[in-house]
Amino acid sequence: MEVCMAKVQIPLEKFGLCVITGGSSGIGEAFVNLLAVRCPECRIINLSRSPLGEIKGTNNNIHISCDLSNDDSKKSAIKELLRVIEEDSGERKKLLLINNSGFGTYDTFPDPNLQSQLDMLEVNAKAPLWLTGELLSYLRTFGGAILNVASIAGFQPTPYFATYGGTKAFLLNWSLALAEELRPQGISVLTLCPGPVRTNFFKSAGFSSPPVNQWGGLTPDQVATAGLVSLERGRNLLVTGWNNRLLSFMTRFVPLRWIGRLSAFVMKKMRLEQFQTNRT
Repeated sequence: MEVCMAKVQIPLEKFGLCVITGGSSGIGEAFVNLLAVRCPECRIINLSRSPLGEIKGTNNNIHISCDLSNDDSKKSAIKELLRVIEEDSGERKKLLLINNSGFGTYDTFPDPNLQSQLDMLEVNAKAPLWLTGELLSYLRTFGGAILNVASIAGFQPTPYFATYGGTKAFLLNWSLALAEELRPQGISVLTLCPGPVRTNFFKSAGFSSPPVNQWGGLTPDQVATAGLVSLERGRNLLVTGWNNRLLSFMTRFVPLRWIGRLSAFVMKKMRLEQFQTNRT
C-alpha cells in the first residue's frame, strides 16, 4: 500500500459543519466562539448536557442534549445528529469533528466513587471513539478533519489522577494512530494536549479553587486558538505551553517504571489537597 506522508491542510473557511462535544463551557466554548468569528456560515452542532448561550452574529448553532456517559442518551443524540446533518443543504460539506468533552477527579482510586471512574472512561475515551466511528463515513465522503482534546497527562502515569491520565493516554495514542490511517484519505487528525487550563475542570475534580497558578495554566481561548492554527497547518500533535512541551519531551528519557513514582512525588510536593473542597 502506498504511504502518503503529506500533511492534510484545510483552511477553517472550508468547513460547512462542526460537531463538537462539550461546547457549552471551557475550551469547547472557546472553540465555538472562535469558529463563529472565522466561519460565520459554518453550522455548529454542540453535543452536551447544557446548551450554549447565544453567540452574537450567527444563527447557525444547534444544541443536542447528550450525556456521553449514558448509552441511551448517546443513541438518541446520534439519531438527531444524523438527521440534522442529512437535512443540511449548504454548499460546503466538509466536517470538523471536535471531541472535547472530558473530566477528571483528584483522589486515590477508586475515590470519590467507582461510578465516577467508570463514567470517566465512558466520556474521555469511549465517547470520542464512538462519535468518530459514527461520523467517519461522512468524513470519507465529503472530507474534513478531527480534533481530539487529550491532555499532557496522557504522556505519563498520573497518580491521584490515575483514571483520567489513563483515558488521556488512550486518546493520545489512538488519535495519533488514526491520523496515519486517515491521512491517505485526506482526513486530518490533530491531537491537542493542553496542560492545566482555567476552566471548570478543577471544580468537577473536587477543588474549591483551581490550582492552575501552580503550573501557570493557559486560558481556554489560548488553547483553542493554538489548536485551530495547528489544525490548519496540518499538524497531528500539539502540546500547548513551553513548560508542558518540555515535560512531554523529558518523559521520553526516563524509564517508564520510574515515571509513576516520580509523578506521585511531584503531586505530593504540590500539596493539591489544600485546594480540595472536602478536605480531611
